[in-house]
Amino acid sequence: MVDDDVPIEAPLVERRLPPATAVVVRCDGPPADAADAWEFLYRTWLPSRSRVPAHLPSLKLFRERPDQIGWERWHVDCAIALDPS
Repeated sequence: MVDDDVPIEAPLVERRLPPATAVVVRCDGPPADAADAWEFLYRTWLPSRSRVPAHLPSLKLFRERPDQIGWERWHVDCAIALDPS
């Protein structure tokens, strides 16, 4: 999510996503933790709940930018929008 007052200039583009219910795993550790979170969500959580992802992008939502806190530790939410059916 980007504040409305932040200019979007090429090569970036703005894309607005529709509201959706999502499953989210919060990671606070090395980047490998985020990789483990994605694997858990796709291989374990979704199949065990008989859920499928919506046709929307999965998102890494950084709570703090790695370039500000150091690349060895991430504070990130891994989010997958869920198909409503």
